Amino acid sequence: MPNVIGDVRGKGLLIGMEMVTDKESRKPLPIGKMNAILDRCRDNGLLIGKGGNFGNVFRIKPPMCITIQDADFAVNVLEDAIRKEL
Repeated sequence: MPNVIGDVRGKGLLIGMEMVTDKESRKPLPIGKMNAILDRCRDNGLLIGKGGNFGNVFRIKPPMCITIQDADFAVNVLEDAIRKEL
């Protein structure tokens, strides 16, 4: 997978995943690529949000009743979307 995850932070089940073009400079991933990844996730059944000062942070807010299978599905869809769009 491309090395584009700059940081992962959160509290409890609320997770922010910062997307960058370069881990050293932490230059934000362009908004067009962020939107393409987000659209691909939605097309495949994964609803996540986007935020941050530069719009380069995926906001993951699963329900309290999330199962291991649900988490695996989310990771697989997000990873596939990142691979295909980058």
